[in-house]
Amino acid sequence: MRTSTTCAQEKCLGHVSEWEDVGPRRFIPKPGWFSTMTYLQILRCCGKRRERVLEVQDQRCRQCGKTRSRVTQIGARCPCCGDVIYTT
Repeated sequence: MRTSTTCAQEKCLGHVSEWEDVGPRRFIPKPGWFSTMTYLQILRCCGKRRERVLEVQDQRCRQCGKTRSRVTQIGARCPCCGDVIYTT
């Protein structure tokens, strides 16, 4: 959503952005047929295939309050125990 303090490139207008982390990091699924068929069949944990996930951190500009979600890492998470192996 665009407001008067942001431009089309999602940058703050009139000041330099100062981002601070808000809340805990969270994992969202990264679906994909190719990565599911090749990568996840190799990485197993607890007898189950791992799921490809993106680790996402919500951030807020200290000056204007604009929020964004930033992908911090890509990994594979066990659906049973939650163990994560990062690929980047």
